[in-house]
Amino acid sequence: MTPVPTKEDSKSDNVNLTESIACPSAKENGHRLLKNLSLTFLSFFITMLFATAVVYAVVSNTRKTDLPQTQTDPPSTIESLFIGNLPITDTDYIQTEKSDVPTDKASDAANDTTDDMPVTDGHESYIPTDADVPTDGTAKPNEPPKKQNVILSVNNILQNPELPNGCEVVSLSIVLSHYGFPIFPLDLYNKYMPKAPYKNGNPRYYYIGDATGVGLGCYAPCVVTTGNGYLAEQGSELKAYDVSGHPFEHYESYIERGIPVIIWGTVEMNANDKLCWEGILGGQYVNWHAYSHCLVLIGYTESTYVFCDPLVGIVEYGKQAVSDSFNIMYNQACIIE
Repeated sequence: MTPVPTKEDSKSDNVNLTESIACPSAKENGHRLLKNLSLTFLSFFITMLFATAVVYAVVSNTRKTDLPQTQTDPPSTIESLFIGNLPITDTDYIQTEKSDVPTDKASDAANDTTDDMPVTDGHESYIPTDADVPTDGTAKPNEPPKKQNVILSVNNILQNPELPNGCEVVSLSIVLSHYGFPIFPLDLYNKYMPKAPYKNGNPRYYYIGDATGVGLGCYAPCVVTTGNGYLAEQGSELKAYDVSGHPFEHYESYIERGIPVIIWGTVEMNANDKLCWEGILGGQYVNWHAYSHCLVLIGYTESTYVFCDPLVGIVEYGKQAVSDSFNIMYNQACIIE
């Protein structure tokens, strides 16, 4: 049986309980305060770090949506980003299927054009100049610039005294002789040139009148017929061609290829367009210019054209004067090739 505690016992117990509970010292209170402050600061730091990350993500996403869309990666079928030393730009992807790639060495050699491409230092792409750009289908990259002076070595033949009105057939003789044919202008006129009575024929197809006396002349188709008749009889592979209808500077390209050009202009390139005859023959309008003259273009300089002129010899005329006279005579020209 448990004894009932007395008043003295209770008092004694209270005293002991009070004595057993020690009050915390000032040092312990300081440590506890420091610990609480550390936890609070750490919690604040983590919160700020998280908030900063959220703000950065929002700002980055906003900037990304404001930027223009860029080109996507090239298709997987691209075999290479470089051909020779020419870098391919974003929009110039070359689609290459394996079936298109040559497998034998002969095909590789035939399709390899890297040797023709300019060499760069690897830091900048090659930009073609005007001289590199093909203009007529025959030019090649890196082709030398056009020369300012080109004059062919062609011997002149004078039309007087045998053919005072035969500049067309004499011009044809100059070109034939340049190609090595031993032809005499008078023989060429007598045997091969179609003729019509004075002021009674179409000069496109006939010589009108008499080149040794009273005559007018003929146009490019008649000279082509005469030349081809002679060349065929000689068994030559060369042929005469009518190349009329271009601006005069077009014919500089023939000179660069070593081909003299028979052209129609006016005497001394005076650009006189006076007519001495016109009429209707066979339903067609025909005419003749009083100062019409035929001669052979053999070269050019920066400001002049050089001719074998059957009237005076080798001579130069200003480019503008030549172009004006050439236009008056319907841009007529022919060659042998």
